[in-house]
Amino acid sequence: MKIFKKIFSGLIWVIFALTSFLMFSQKGFAVDNWTVITSVWSYEPAHSPDGNRIVYKNNNDWGKLYKKSANDTSNWTAITSAISYDPAYSPDWNWIVYVNVSKSYKLYKKSADDTSNWTAITSAWSYSLAYSPDWNWIVYRNRSDADKLYKKSADDTSNWTAITSVASHEPAHSPDWNWIVYRNENDWNKLYKKSADDTSNWTAITSVVSEHPAYSPDWNWIVYKNGDDWNKLYKKFADDTSNWTAITSVVSEHPAYSPDWNWIVYKNGDDWSKLYKKTLNIAPTISLVTSVVSYINSLNETSVPFIINWITDPDTWNILTYKYSWDWASWTDLAHTETSPKSSTTYNFNVDASGQIDWSLILRVKVSDWIGESNEVLINIDKETVLPVITIVNPWTVEAQSKILTVSANEWTLTMSLDSSWVCNWTLWFIAYSDTTFSSESDNWKTTCYKSEDTAWNISYELSNAIAWIDTTAPVWINLELWEQTFWDWFSVDATCTYSTWLKFIVKDNWVITDTVILDADCNIDYEKRWLANGLHNIEYYLEDSAWNKDNSNTFSFEVHSAWVIITPWVWNTVTPIFSITWYWTPSSVVKVYNEWNTQVIASWDTDSNWYFALQVSQSQAVWGIDIDVEVDNVKRNSPVWITIA
Repeated sequence: MKIFKKIFSGLIWVIFALTSFLMFSQKGFAVDNWTVITSVWSYEPAHSPDGNRIVYKNNNDWGKLYKKSANDTSNWTAITSAISYDPAYSPDWNWIVYVNVSKSYKLYKKSADDTSNWTAITSAWSYSLAYSPDWNWIVYRNRSDADKLYKKSADDTSNWTAITSVASHEPAHSPDWNWIVYRNENDWNKLYKKSADDTSNWTAITSVVSEHPAYSPDWNWIVYKNGDDWNKLYKKFADDTSNWTAITSVVSEHPAYSPDWNWIVYKNGDDWSKLYKKTLNIAPTISLVTSVVSYINSLNETSVPFIINWITDPDTWNILTYKYSWDWASWTDLAHTETSPKSSTTYNFNVDASGQIDWSLILRVKVSDWIGESNEVLINIDKETVLPVITIVNPWTVEAQSKILTVSANEWTLTMSLDSSWVCNWTLWFIAYSDTTFSSESDNWKTTCYKSEDTAWNISYELSNAIAWIDTTAPVWINLELWEQTFWDWFSVDATCTYSTWLKFIVKDNWVITDTVILDADCNIDYEKRWLANGLHNIEYYLEDSAWNKDNSNTFSFEVHSAWVIITPWVWNTVTPIFSITWYWTPSSVVKVYNEWNTQVIASWDTDSNWYFALQVSQSQAVWGIDIDVEVDNVKRNSPVWITIA
């Protein structure tokens, strides 16, 4: 009778599956299930802990348990010889516990590697079982005690402790051993979660009819059949009551997680109840890439900061890797990995743009996991790494009272830091640029640092030469003697001074330089100026060094009316002495010879036609002798000469 009941139940599921298939086809649902792994009517798959084997109920062979590879469609070996239900692998891979229908629905435990039916481990009608992750316990539904859940040792036949007080079905152990999720038939078949160690009925974690719960190996997820949404499989957080996301679009039952967390095996009610295998993983996605810089420049070229915004990957424990590309061919791994799940997270990272030419660049970014790659996200950013050029016009290295630094830059801003003490970098304080004049000897050996920044924030620094050869100290006279002959046409200067390189003695006559004498290291001055022209002479003489520093000028003035006048006696001590008068010719002058003693004019000549005279003086002009003096243009030109008359 029980066998017929099971067969009748199976026929009902076939009819329901066909009806659901037609309904989904009419509604236009896409079938997102992955790979078919059986070709027959199959139920209640259970994964081996190593992920390589699946044990399932084969309804095409009288409901026996079969064992097959998890990765192909071949139907492997029957491991029971009678109708069997609810297989469960022991966590150590060695045992399979199942409901033996031919033995009054008792639980049996058998080797996973042969076909023999081993030992009964319950003495009552039991089914819907789950192994504890520590291998020691089996939780099952005890039909002999109002369908409560029982917990018992995996190694003997005693029926242990009831852990629910209501009809409960389909227990699933959490991988940490602490929790059991089950279907509570006293509360509209919602899923409940309870402690594995007591009898209290804990918290409802679904609000709809839910069946066949399966824990993910990472403890975070529960997959179950949602009876309120066409019996699709749903995936939800293990710790709350929200109904999460549908992960199949067809009638699906008996989900079983693979131990590597990536696959679920389930019965597909829309394809003749075959087993299907599907991944829970999806490729990650990126929403946006932004940059915190406007330009790639010489400062950030090897470490360009960017942000990947809103990285999303709901999968569990997938390793996410990040890549970027400046072209359309090659990709470079970023030194960063993360573990999913990720929901709208951001990631700051740096990339190297040193191999790219200055231009408008396109950066592409993507994230990958073992399932696939995300969408590629692009960002445009300009690159300019050419540094501004600073041109410094350093002053000549010659002595001067002041020096001027003139600087220009070919781009944008120019600033400076005065007296930088040979340092020229970002540590200095910069002010707006202006031409700089240095006019103190204390400015010697100072340097100036100049900074130029372009619109891409490329920065250049340039250090000026040291200021040198500023000289503001005037030369100094030590001994100064001036000999002036204001009666005639000459003067002289004798002096010593403090020496400096390229020291000059300069003479001006009527404000025009007439002589420049380069002095040697002795700094002795022995200067004489003769043959001055007629007229007023304003004489200025001073010392000047190579920096044009001057001592205080010395000045005097005198007037020149003629050149030298020479009186030469030819015959002395005679009654009629003879003498000559010679002068350097001065045009349009009148020369007169005087007897100085009695101011008598002895002779007078016009110098336009004469410059030499021989003059004889008689005794009648003087008794004992005569003082001879010469006048040129009404000015006496020399001291009288005494001529004796015998």
